[in-house]
Amino acid sequence: MGALRVLFRVFKSLQLAVGVIVMLAASLAAGTFLESYYDTPTAKFLVYDSWWFSLISGLLAANIAVVALSRWPWKRHHTAFLLAHAGILLMIGGSALTTYFGIDGTMVVSEGEVSNAVEFQDSVLYLAENERVDRVRIPWLPPNRRFSAIEVPGYSLLISKYLSHASPDVRFTPASGKGAPAVRLLLKGGPMQLRQEIWLWAGEPSWAVTDFGPASFSLLYSSPPALKKGSGGPKGKASMRLYVSPDGTLHYRTRSMRGEASGGSVSRGKESMHEIDPGWRGLTVKILEFLPRAENATGYVPARIQYGPQAPGPAIYVTVPGGGPGMWLGLGDRGTLALPGRDVLMSFGPRRVILPFGIQLNQFTIEHYEGTRNPSSYASKVQLAEEGKESDPFMISMNEPLTHGGFTFYQASYVPAEPRPVTSVFSVNRDPGRWVKYLGAILIVLGSILLFHRRIQQTRKTRGAKSASVTEERPL
Repeated sequence: MGALRVLFRVFKSLQLAVGVIVMLAASLAAGTFLESYYDTPTAKFLVYDSWWFSLISGLLAANIAVVALSRWPWKRHHTAFLLAHAGILLMIGGSALTTYFGIDGTMVVSEGEVSNAVEFQDSVLYLAENERVDRVRIPWLPPNRRFSAIEVPGYSLLISKYLSHASPDVRFTPASGKGAPAVRLLLKGGPMQLRQEIWLWAGEPSWAVTDFGPASFSLLYSSPPALKKGSGGPKGKASMRLYVSPDGTLHYRTRSMRGEASGGSVSRGKESMHEIDPGWRGLTVKILEFLPRAENATGYVPARIQYGPQAPGPAIYVTVPGGGPGMWLGLGDRGTLALPGRDVLMSFGPRRVILPFGIQLNQFTIEHYEGTRNPSSYASKVQLAEEGKESDPFMISMNEPLTHGGFTFYQASYVPAEPRPVTSVFSVNRDPGRWVKYLGAILIVLGSILLFHRRIQQTRKTRGAKSASVTEERPL
């Protein structure tokens, strides 16, 4: 009992209250600085979601509760004091509910599409072997934060490297056995004096075809078709198709936006530095490297942009403990890791929550400041997509969110595109502690009003008593 009394005196002391308030103010100032100088995820990781910030909030709650209990038994004149303290406790409790049980993610929707998936900052590695599917959650870390390797139980794998924001380092190496053709192209010239390198690889559909502005490029492991007008691609779009015949010869077929077709072949052994003029308004295509048999050796490096909404997603490196084959996976990548006697299919993506309803984007609108391309405002015209229901259209703008089913959708940003953006980015929030915090704020205001009213009454009584005393003492 003696130890409890000492602990009670410590928690109700003014010194503890002042120390906790100073620490809380310093923490909030640090969080505000990190959020403005870096970004919100960094501020949440280093401050708001940290264990020590929870400890400071817990000490403040304990101090307030013990101070309120120290007035027991409570009297009528304690009402304002108790209301204010109860309000602060409710606000701290509501914030804890938001932190541990709330949802704060993003949703990306393009015009004419419906989405019900909310994506979060942390990511998930999915692994599949035969009919078995497992998932490993990978918490997000700020850039330059030390990453502790994660073991993948049941697969003898190790996630040994993690990059918070990564850019692909595209590389293909010659393959001794199995492999597919790969070619590295340089696009240069044209009205905009373009200079851009691209890789094409016939080993995977996502690498075999790429769109670059108004032109498309593709690489096929087959003999080329006969050269004739219209063979180069869809009408109205420039295209270049590269073919690698079974004997290893590289052929090409091009088509201009006007439908003019051309083609040819490149002598074996002379593919590198061969230049092709497809007739695209001065744009030429140079073959920098050609590999008849290649394997994908693409890795990831830290991105040039490491903070803010423009920073790309994370990447991980999965390997076998003690050495062996490894594979880099960026956000959205899939791959198969060949292990002795087994193949493991892996997929790396953001952690998601599927909502019971969807959001359909009908139209995205954006306005710019006069004479500039700087956006002044943007908004999304959406509809709720629920089974068996048809909703009226809603307008979500920068200052007008949409609330439905306990979730609030804010207009966060958009994906830049020309001639205009057609993809909207929503911030999705579910805050189970919101009403608890609102109630706490109401109690604090009510307690402050009662306290102010009581002080006015006390002042009036004091002035009345002084006035009566002066009247009694005044001589006749």
